Amino acid sequence: MSTAPDTLQPRLHVRLPRNLSPLDYFAGFFVFAVSLAVYIKTLAPTVYGEDSGELIAAADTLGIPHPTGYPLWCLLTKIFMTIVYAGDPAWRANLFSAMCGSAAAMCVAWIVCLTTHHRLAAIAAALSLAFSFEFWEQSVIAEVYALNALITAVCILLLLLWSESRRNILVYASGLLFGAGLANHQVLLLCAPAFAVYVLTIGGIRFRAWTMHLITLLLAFAGLAVYLYLPFRSMANPPMDWGNPETWPAFYDVVTRAQYQFIITDGPRSWHRFFEQAETFASIYLTQFTPGVGLLAPFGVFVLWKRGFRALSAMLLLAWFGTTIGGIVIPNFGADRLSIWLNTTYWIPAYLVSAICIGAAIAGISASIQRRLVRGMVLAGLVIAALGAPLLANYAHNDKGRFYLASDYARNILATLAPGAIYFGDSDLSLFPVMYYQVVEHMRTDVLIANPYGYPTENLYNDMPEEMREGFRKPIPTDEDEQRIFEWLVKTSGRPVYTTAQRRGEGILVYNEGLLYRYAPAATPIDPGSPWDRYTWHSLDESEFGDDWSAEVILSEYYFARGRADFDASRRASGLNAFERAANIARENKEMLNNLGCAAASYGLFDDAIRYFQSACVLDPEFHMARLNLGRAYMKKSDFARAKAEFDRVLVTVPADPAANTLSAYCQRQSQAQTQTPTIQAPPPR
Repeated sequence: MSTAPDTLQPRLHVRLPRNLSPLDYFAGFFVFAVSLAVYIKTLAPTVYGEDSGELIAAADTLGIPHPTGYPLWCLLTKIFMTIVYAGDPAWRANLFSAMCGSAAAMCVAWIVCLTTHHRLAAIAAALSLAFSFEFWEQSVIAEVYALNALITAVCILLLLLWSESRRNILVYASGLLFGAGLANHQVLLLCAPAFAVYVLTIGGIRFRAWTMHLITLLLAFAGLAVYLYLPFRSMANPPMDWGNPETWPAFYDVVTRAQYQFIITDGPRSWHRFFEQAETFASIYLTQFTPGVGLLAPFGVFVLWKRGFRALSAMLLLAWFGTTIGGIVIPNFGADRLSIWLNTTYWIPAYLVSAICIGAAIAGISASIQRRLVRGMVLAGLVIAALGAPLLANYAHNDKGRFYLASDYARNILATLAPGAIYFGDSDLSLFPVMYYQVVEHMRTDVLIANPYGYPTENLYNDMPEEMREGFRKPIPTDEDEQRIFEWLVKTSGRPVYTTAQRRGEGILVYNEGLLYRYAPAATPIDPGSPWDRYTWHSLDESEFGDDWSAEVILSEYYFARGRADFDASRRASGLNAFERAANIARENKEMLNNLGCAAASYGLFDDAIRYFQSACVLDPEFHMARLNLGRAYMKKSDFARAKAEFDRVLVTVPADPAANTLSAYCQRQSQAQTQTPTIQAPPPR
């Protein structure tokens, strides 16, 4: 074992890892090859749901996706998509994630080799990460999290190699990579305290060591220069230019996610809520590797500590707790499934740390057994379990090899739109895959996507009279502003206007047209088309998609639209059956259940509407829109007492809600009128 120069000797005794041997390198390459083979087998064949369509469009055009702009991901993905010219652009972007995920697993194998000298344990630990639930899922679609995992793993690996060789170039490289990694995803910042503690422990805190620390810190800030991509590229007005970050305020808003600050600030905070969120994390963690494998990780920390790797143990623990607690406290997610689904990816660095510890645990258990035969049998069992259990448990969910649903949905939306249409998407799923096909594949360029960034862009209403748009909030109009823009476009643009979620407006007619709603001025009614025969789907069998949230949303939207078409054609039985299928698929989607309730009420099915609204309120008791609609449905049945109770529940949390106040007062009067009976005088005695 080499020793460091006297000027860099740490105050604390630490054990240093050795260098990698050729066999260690082979173990890592083996992990890379196996994981990549599985990823390619399960790779999404084209554009997926979530943010994939938007990210691919931004990378392909060197544009800017949603905050924080993800400049490093866009640049690296563009380079990869240019070099690897096979399949469509979406498949190439998906493959880039697979390469990053496989490389991250390879780095985990090398980290375990450095610390345990046990290659079988390293292979098992790395493949347990590769086949873990969330890590695998994000490695077969176009997303930023596999690259973030790779950057995290390389930073840890560089620090370990530096602690052996004391070649400062390695710690400098880790600092530069860390800063650049923040331009991919800022969740990496949660590992900063862990990395800092390790560098200070190994490098020492004497005066001459601070030169190295200062250079490392400056290089980390230098890595942030990748963010300069945003303003410079925005000046070229690329097709994807979210937030238009050319000015300092706009640049700051994009980098700090100002558009999404409500996610952090709006939700209630309490210790009770935090412990519920922590319990949610614990249950999710146990599904990643399967419980038996995942619970090896704490023992692995103990093994590393007992073997003298105390600085490493501290780094891994700080990184794990920092990522875990930060992933709870910062987004402050709710208890509904959508909120959980959107936030679980923030914990992937914690799962990576867990995999390192799982490797240490396997090595430690193996070393503790004296008899060679028993040791071999136990080791074989642990290795097979560590890589086999996650593979078998998570394969069905993460096999995206036939996932064409988001692609089909987008293509069918485009097939619905009349020439020159204006299209308002009302969710990421109804916008991002459509944007991919328009921006990257150049399909239906005649269509104007009204809100590509989740809000109407200024060019959409530049011709609106100044007095009508006076007071609009810029650059992101309020919901009230957007409604005024929508109504103005329907009435004056002369172009067909479509949405995925029903909207209403004074003097506007709304029609069901395939998957969408179409609008026209009341003065000029239209005959809506029936595009159902133009739709093509690879599969609509929900059993093929497991518990994939994107699939559930698309399938429930499909059956919801089919039900509306059946009701419009007076096929009430089949329409209600389609609604029931949509409700069954969307059983954990409060917005869809609310929409189903509204549609059922519009067709006079008030009992069914009440059932859908009640289900939405059970999922989220503070979903006020559904509760107000539930009250209105009770009013339609003249059940004013129950209606008032629902409105009053809204007023408990939002006392100033005007609709709830007005409707509660009305129901009070109607309820009193129902209970009053005329007074009848008794006849006089005889």
